[in-house]
Amino acid sequence: MSSKDKRYLRLLPIFQHSAKVKIIIWGRGSGKSFSTKYRILEQIEKENHEFIWLRRQFDSIRTGSLESWKRVIAKYCQDNEVKEKDMELVWDAITRGVKYNGTMKCFMIELFSSYKARENYTQTIKEIIFDEAIVNPKSGEEYLKDEEDKIKELIGSAWREREQPAPKLTYIANPYDRFRPFMANFLPIIRKQLNKLKERIFANEIIYLENEQGELLSLYKPTKCLKEQECKCIDENCVNMWNNFFAREEDLKMCQFINGSLAKYVFNNCILYQTKKGFLFFISKDSKEISNREEIKNITEYYINNEQRRDSQQLTKFPIEESYLKEELLWYWETNQLYFADSQSKEIIMEFMGKGKV
Repeated sequence: MSSKDKRYLRLLPIFQHSAKVKIIIWGRGSGKSFSTKYRILEQIEKENHEFIWLRRQFDSIRTGSLESWKRVIAKYCQDNEVKEKDMELVWDAITRGVKYNGTMKCFMIELFSSYKARENYTQTIKEIIFDEAIVNPKSGEEYLKDEEDKIKELIGSAWREREQPAPKLTYIANPYDRFRPFMANFLPIIRKQLNKLKERIFANEIIYLENEQGELLSLYKPTKCLKEQECKCIDENCVNMWNNFFAREEDLKMCQFINGSLAKYVFNNCILYQTKKGFLFFISKDSKEISNREEIKNITEYYINNEQRRDSQQLTKFPIEESYLKEELLWYWETNQLYFADSQSKEIIMEFMGKGKV
């Protein structure tokens, strides 16, 4: 790549780092995905390495990866005088990825259907790159309970030659809520120097952190925004995103779905549950985590306007004053009794309470 391309140069220290696990949390427009794809093509052509480009679902591969891969391949071929027919983007019913000289070298895989591509591996995969590793609360996607197990299973299946090193794992994400377990090894480090890290991030520094396991975490906010009310980012409010990312774990108020909890009511497509320990949590009505789905139709739905009443699919509906419900939920929140089992319900309820979008 041209030495004038700042995106690639900024990421070089990460690419060259020896860590087996790398987590790249950079803001939008920083070039993290573009440069990582470019680097994959470079190592395919020059070092004969094989890669997995991982997304959670098929739709996110199709809508979030396909067109950008076309552009990166065209750019790489132009910069390095590689014939376009030698670097081919493949997209058929089962096999999706990038071929070099007729051999598949980068497999585009859905995390929850990874078994479909395993028979296509020809050698040990050099690196698995998990794009969009942190779920966007606004996207409607959610983490599934067996996500970590699926990643471990995928690494095992991609490690074909046991005398070779196991595949490296790189996570790429925007700075959404950071409560997932793959960040757990870095949370004590972040907590210990939280204020200093925030100062450096908002000073537009690139930060590299290493934990005791030798894993690498890189953080970078490419925008100049310093205050939420002055943030002019087009896609999302970057200041709010980074503040949520750096929030203390207890302030994120995320919890696992707890079986045996009592469903109290449905509101705005979210179900409020009460646990045996007394605290409450919301979860999206459509969540796959809910086990007693047959009982959901019998739960009363609260509505605050005719539109919600009309859209309700519950057998029982009950009108409630918006101000009363908001006051009640705010009291639960402020007394540390209210939690969320998924990002979708958190965004909806936090916005309703007037706490802003997550």
